[in-house]
Order: sequence, then structure tokens, then C-alpha cells
Amino acid sequence: MQAMNKTASILDAAPRTDEAAIHELYQRAMDGWNRGSGTAFAAAWVESGHLIGFDGTHFTSRAQIAQYHEPLFQTYLKGTRLVGQVTNVEFPAPGVALMHAHGGTIMAGASTPTPERDSIQTLVAVWREGEWQLLAFQNTRVRPIGRDAAGTLLWLVSDIVAVLAAGAFVACSEQPPVAPGVTHNMHNMTADVVTLDLEPFTFRAPLDPYRIHQLPDFLIHSNARTDIVIQRLVFDPGAGPWHTHPGPSFVYVIEGELKIERFTKKDGCTETSVFGPGSAYFEVADEVHRAVVVSAQSAVLLVTRFNVPVGGAFTIPAADPGC
Repeated sequence: MQAMNKTASILDAAPRTDEAAIHELYQRAMDGWNRGSGTAFAAAWVESGHLIGFDGTHFTSRAQIAQYHEPLFQTYLKGTRLVGQVTNVEFPAPGVALMHAHGGTIMAGASTPTPERDSIQTLVAVWREGEWQLLAFQNTRVRPIGRDAAGTLLWLVSDIVAVLAAGAFVACSEQPPVAPGVTHNMHNMTADVVTLDLEPFTFRAPLDPYRIHQLPDFLIHSNARTDIVIQRLVFDPGAGPWHTHPGPSFVYVIEGELKIERFTKKDGCTETSVFGPGSAYFEVADEVHRAVVVSAQSAVLLVTRFNVPVGGAFTIPAADPGC
């Protein structure tokens, strides 16, 4: 009876509709991140609080949240800042608050959030020890499939890569692929892609002849058995070598900025506009081209290549056309 009375008194002391305090709690979590401190960031949670990244990574305590983020604030996340806005708050029970928010990330050296890292977030707060604290935080990247070519391509490539990593295809590297486990790298709070392992990889596997006709304006087919190749590439700043590919390639930019210089007998030397994080482009089969990384940082790309001869080369060196 005493325990029940104690619990009742705690709930009675909890503000029932103090939306300002819930907004302040959300800001407290962002402020901890912006200080570059895993401990300060995690302090917004109860001791047994939960944080779930959009990729499913699940932290189940304040200590885990702090321990995981501390080294990231010294490396990948150094200098990043979170911004966000609580969009609605509800109080389903005394001492319990449900809120939704839109979050964004300002990368180191930038002044505005990167749209590709925007998130929608669901948070549960509880009244503990005389203050509101986070009990649960679910983070989801805002990237509706079909919204645009870049978003759709990332969904497609991500799904294919997940299958490859699970061992459904054979890797070209000497080491076998390792499937991600339940504790693989997460995209923290705003699904920040910079927390990913960005080491290069290559997977390939044969595809039987296929014909995909998606009305009204999409058609892709192959009359022969060919390979599909999935790669994550890292290009250093500057111009790469001239080359061609035997089939079309679709490319998504994760990090860095680059342009593509091309040469054809008809048009001579041309170049594309600059592609940055979250943008996508395609490469035509047998076209002489090269990537030129114009950013100070390396460019990291996800690439899907079709119509590659089974077991054959998918990148073929080409002579310098003099562009």
C-alpha cells in the first residue's frame, strides 16, 4: 500500500500538460549532441532508456547510448550539430508524454541542415526524479520511396546491398562478406549517414535473361545471362582515370562532391554539373568518361552496374581523349 501511495504521489506531482517542458527536453538532447559529449547527449534519457536508429540499431540503456556516441563525437560526428522542432505533444496518461519531431543535421563547416539527413522522430517521455526524461526515441530517415530518382535509387541499392551482405551473392573480395548483426553501425538521432562504415566493397552475381516493363515509361531487359555488380567506391579528390563500362551504371552519392567528364565522337568533351550527397546520376554503356572529385574530401558512392559479361571486366581503361 505504501508503494502504491508513493507511486501515486509521484504521478500527482508530474505536470500533466506542460508542453514547454517537453520541448525543453528535446532541446536538451540536441544540446548534449551539439556539445560533442556522449554523456551529455545520453543524460536526457532515463537509466533504462531506449534509442532506436532508423536502421534498427537498438540501445537499451543510458550507458550504452553514451558509450557508443562518445568516440563518434571525436571522429565521424565531430563538429556536427542537430536542429529540430517538436511538431506535436500528447499526454496519454499522468507522467507520460508522446511527442513527434522533425530533426536535421548541420554538417561540420556548414551553416544549414543537409536535406538528405532529415528525420521524423517519435519520442516517449516520462516524469522521473522530479523532471521529464526520455524513455524511448525512434528515429526514421525522411526518404519516401518514389518521391524522386535519388530516393528510389537509394532504397533499391540499399535493399540489394542488404541481400548481398547476408550472403545471397558471392563477393569479389578475398574476404567473405560479413552480415550486419543487431549491433551494426547506426544512424544516430537524425539517421546520419556519416556514421556508416564507408570502406569500399564489390559484389557480383549472374542474372538470367529478364524483361521488366513497368508502364507507362520504364523498360529494362536483357536477352543474355549477365552479371549485376554492386559497389561502394571511394574516390580521392582530383581526376580519376578515363574508362568505360560494358553496361549502364546507376550511381548514388553518399559523401563528397564530383562531376563526370565525358567524351563522344559526336559531342566531343562535355561535363556534368556537380553531384553532391543525396544526388544520383547514370553512366551510359561504352561511353568514355572519368570522375573528377571537386570536394576537399573523398567521394563515396553506391553503384549498381547492369549487363556486365559473366565473370568479365566491368571497368575498362580508356585512352585519354585530351579533354
